Amino acid sequence: MSHFLTIFGWELGLLLLAVGVAKLQAIMIADKQPIYHALWAAMWVTFTGLSMWPLWQDLHQPPIWAEEMSGRLIPWVYGIATGCGHLVVFNIALNRFRGLKWTYTSISTGSLIDRFELWMWGSRFWIVEVILGVLWIVLQFFFL
Repeated sequence: MSHFLTIFGWELGLLLLAVGVAKLQAIMIADKQPIYHALWAAMWVTFTGLSMWPLWQDLHQPPIWAEEMSGRLIPWVYGIATGCGHLVVFNIALNRFRGLKWTYTSISTGSLIDRFELWMWGSRFWIVEVILGVLWIVLQFFFL
C-alpha cells in the first residue's frame, strides 16, 4: 500500500502541473501566441522522468505478485499511467479554461497526438478521453 500512496502522490502532483500548464496554454491561445507542442511534451517527459527516479531507487516492498519484476516494471507502468492521466486532465482542463465543451477538438491542431486521434476517432474524440481515463484508473490497481 505504501507504493500506491507514494506513486499516487507523484501522479497527483503531475496532474496538478497539467492543470497549471492547461491554464497557461489557454492564456497563450487567447493571446494568439504559438504553442510549441514538442517543447511542452519534452518538459512533461522530463518532469515524469524526474518523478520516476525515486521509484527506481526505492522499491523495497513490491506487491507480492510482482516481486520478481517490480524494479523494472513499476516505473514503466507508472509512466504509462501518468501519460493517460495527463492527457485526460490536460485536454479537459484546457477546453474548460477556454470556455469550450470538454469534448472540443480543434480540426486545425498542430499537435501530432491530436491529429492522430482526430484521424482515428473523428468527431467522437471524447471516446479517447474515456478510454484513457479508464486505463489510468485500471493501472492504479497495479500499484496496490
